[in-house]
Amino acid sequence: MQTRDYSGINRPDIGAVAPSTSDDPRLLALWERLQRQESELKELRALLSTWSGPAISAPQPPAEPALSFDTRAEAHPSTGRRTLLKSLSAGAAAVVGTSLVVAGEHMGGATPKAEAADVNFLLDVLNTATSNTKLTPVTGANPDTLLTIDNSASTSTAPNASALIGTGPAASTAGQGVIGIASGSSSAGILGQSDTGYGVVGSSSSGVDLFAQTQGRILQQPQLAAGAPTSGSYSAGEQIRDLNGDLFICTTSGTPGTWKKVAATPAGAQGGAVGLLSAPIRLLDTLPGAAGALTPGHTIPGMQAISVPVAGVTLGTVTIPAAAVGVVGNVTVVNPQGPGNLTIYPTGAARPNTSAINYQAGQILGNNVTVGLGTGGKIDIFVDANSATDLVFDATAFII
Repeated sequence: MQTRDYSGINRPDIGAVAPSTSDDPRLLALWERLQRQESELKELRALLSTWSGPAISAPQPPAEPALSFDTRAEAHPSTGRRTLLKSLSAGAAAVVGTSLVVAGEHMGGATPKAEAADVNFLLDVLNTATSNTKLTPVTGANPDTLLTIDNSASTSTAPNASALIGTGPAASTAGQGVIGIASGSSSAGILGQSDTGYGVVGSSSSGVDLFAQTQGRILQQPQLAAGAPTSGSYSAGEQIRDLNGDLFICTTSGTPGTWKKVAATPAGAQGGAVGLLSAPIRLLDTLPGAAGALTPGHTIPGMQAISVPVAGVTLGTVTIPAAAVGVVGNVTVVNPQGPGNLTIYPTGAARPNTSAINYQAGQILGNNVTVGLGTGGKIDIFVDANSATDLVFDATAFII
């Protein structure tokens, strides 16, 4: 085992006297930075001089220029400070370069690790920092793009091959890998573009893949034509908005695939999708001894109404959802004592001048009806007649 002498490594002659133009804060900052780096470099040399590891072929850094101070700085302040700034910058770069060479020897040829604090950002090495690193344009410059990372020449086929990866804090429950901030009604915090692939991909192993935070608004560009696409290749699960803003979902992949229009209810109207019950259920039966959800056991007198619960009703294993807003079913009159008709409408609403079924005395007559639900998720059945009748109401579907 033998020790290595690193005393011959070139380094700038920084000196111990601060520049005479100490009234310039930029010069003082550079001077203090050089003093710190020189002190760190001395510590490295002292540590490495006692190292007794295997022999290392140490790369030699390029010759560094010694710092010189222009004695004409006082006579020509502008020129003197400019020269001094250049000299100090060159000295700082030389110290950093020497530090990396010595650190590389100490690490046995491993990739150098450059601290990002107080030094230039370096490529092809691991940069670390203790605070935020910010890139801003110089005064008076207005670049369209401040930072461009181009990895288009890569032939990597890895699933995560990319030009930039941002990893958020592991300990944070609300950390972000990448944050895009923009101002203006037409600005975009993050813009994703692709020729034939995906512009933006969101992926979560067990959470939400895509989250529209704050207002929850999502905007889709309408197509140029009304209706579902008639050309092009699409995959099941894709969504588009046609020229009228109607939403279509692709249910079978193909060219152009199979599309279904999403049902919509106009503003101010009540409605939704129709859900078929697994089996019809009897919501009302006034006949004596009958079975059903509502069994008053007597006829309904003429010019009176009966309220029938619908939403949330369970009969056997069949349930109408509590959120239902309408019902589809059959109403039947049984043995009416005279002619008349039935009016069916949402409970709580004004009774309309309409008829769901007209009948004569002694008939057993049914008809299909679709009606919205009113107060308490109920419907009212009004006997518009001068005599009583028995009633039956069976539900086959609901609207939600």
